[in-house]
Amino acid sequence: MILAVILINTICLCTALDDYTQVSYFIPPGPLSGRAAPLHSWFRPIRIHVHEVDLAHHLPDVSSQDLYRELIFDGLDLIRQLLQVFPVSDTLKLEYDYSKLCENPLQSSVRLCGQKWSNVVVNEDCGVREGFQIPAEHMAEFRIYTSETEYTVDIPGGAGINDTDIVLYVSAKSLDYCNVQNAGILGFAKICKRDQFGRPIASFLNMCPDGFSSASKAKLKDTIFHEILHSMGFLGSSLNLFIQSCEITNRQLDCKFLSDYYTDSYRFPWHVLRDNSPSESDYRYEIKSTNALTAWQHHLGCDTAPDDGPVWSVHASPNPARQNPIPGDHWTWTSMMGSLMSPFVKEPYMQVLDNMTVSWFKDTGWYFVSDNLTQPLLWGKNSGCDFAHPVNYCQKVVNGELQDRFLCQQSGESGCHYLHLHKGVCTPTESRVPMCRYYKPDPQGDCFTPRSVTDGLEEFCQECRCFVSSLHETESVTSEPTCLRRRCTQTGLQVFINGAWVSCPYHQTIVVEGLKGTIQCPASDVLCTSRDLSLSDVLSVAATTTTSTTTTTTKLFSSGISTQGTSQPPRVHSCDVTGGYNAASPLICYLSVYIYSFNIFVSIFITC
Repeated sequence: MILAVILINTICLCTALDDYTQVSYFIPPGPLSGRAAPLHSWFRPIRIHVHEVDLAHHLPDVSSQDLYRELIFDGLDLIRQLLQVFPVSDTLKLEYDYSKLCENPLQSSVRLCGQKWSNVVVNEDCGVREGFQIPAEHMAEFRIYTSETEYTVDIPGGAGINDTDIVLYVSAKSLDYCNVQNAGILGFAKICKRDQFGRPIASFLNMCPDGFSSASKAKLKDTIFHEILHSMGFLGSSLNLFIQSCEITNRQLDCKFLSDYYTDSYRFPWHVLRDNSPSESDYRYEIKSTNALTAWQHHLGCDTAPDDGPVWSVHASPNPARQNPIPGDHWTWTSMMGSLMSPFVKEPYMQVLDNMTVSWFKDTGWYFVSDNLTQPLLWGKNSGCDFAHPVNYCQKVVNGELQDRFLCQQSGESGCHYLHLHKGVCTPTESRVPMCRYYKPDPQGDCFTPRSVTDGLEEFCQECRCFVSSLHETESVTSEPTCLRRRCTQTGLQVFINGAWVSCPYHQTIVVEGLKGTIQCPASDVLCTSRDLSLSDVLSVAATTTTSTTTTTTKLFSSGISTQGTSQPPRVHSCDVTGGYNAASPLICYLSVYIYSFNIFVSIFITC
């Protein structure tokens, strides 16, 4: 039976941004009043100030400190290529949390404090709870007003930070999140302060020292880049803060939240759906913002915009005190497998900074975003509009009504992972949607590691890939995943069988002269794309990143808390172990993060 989807009618339409810093932005000289923004000529590459927090004390090894700084610098260099902002003018000073310090605002102005709470503890710790305080020199003074023009300084301010659009506090402390039992957490990121328009202007990134010391350089690169994207705003707490439009009024930047404009003519950037199921875990967010939905449409190959956008994760289901579930901080694995920002990434060699993620940043309204770093996502590519509705789509596959090159029908059956690098076993993509199943790679079932075989037609080699085959020399056998040598020519895919190259047209079943049985050619050109693994890529990366053939899933918890395993499979492109990255593919070395959902959340989503 196909499960119905019910739209939850109650949606919070208010913009809840209580703790923010009023930031002044640079307005170019000239007659600009009423002129619409964003204008590309006004935006500049984002300026990021890195402030180390006791790094030498908590990461005493000098080489580890240098490596941490190098990886932070490399990740931020990519961010500067990706994101531009309306530049902050003068000096960036962060404001104290007004809602925690002020008991009574001045009657004539809600943002002017008339009376502070008695015995209040000033605790600007970014919600980390231990081991971190935003430096006083970065804070603006806190004033107590007797009128709109008269005040006394209650807490002195610091000098602030020059030439900065966001400050990133980096540390390597063994904080609470690092010590979750059996979690193996590698690091996490949080947003500390936002400006009046919701853009992050101060964030905190912590790498757990034990994990940092034991993880490979490639894994640390990947994790840090993922966490930096969280620190730039890729969190569930940002969904209600998307900007609809900006303009210059009285030589001040003035932006309106999309939620303030919500009418039938303005699409809200997300909505909440619930699959018609007794399980509370079936709530989900779907991103409906313009650029992300358009990118999703192109990805799926839809003629028209799909009814459902890419699916966002959920931290917790509603309870009587909360009308909507708390959004998570990643795409769901079922919807966006292989994306850098999805919650389960077990095949890092094909993990990408995809167009939907980049489009999400465009839709925030905070940034002018470059498309130059995006890479194609293969999962769900050209599967049609129905793929946007995973529950119904997967149920059709399970019922045998639909054949799909990404999903499988029967749990436990053998087949080829959709990238055809591994043999796999049909397994649910995630517990939330058990009817959605894919061929999970067998850690011992890769085809590309050369090894000898004693009999049969199977071959393991650097150019070998997985095919479903019943070929046999003397008798008919049951179809099963088989590793065969392949090559790509101008006319298409070929496989090497019985000493000869045989054409294997896409999505066809072929027979081979002199053999019994058939071989199923893949349903797409995934084996002959520019992203296909080459021989040198597989072996060079495998040699520098792992000493074991066992694939261990590394986990990434909500709000960008990331964890590590003990080994990892080979990646697409080799990383320069001397400190740089492969010039032929400058992004991929940052984009391999394993992640896993867990019911810990750091960011708070405010509902109405």
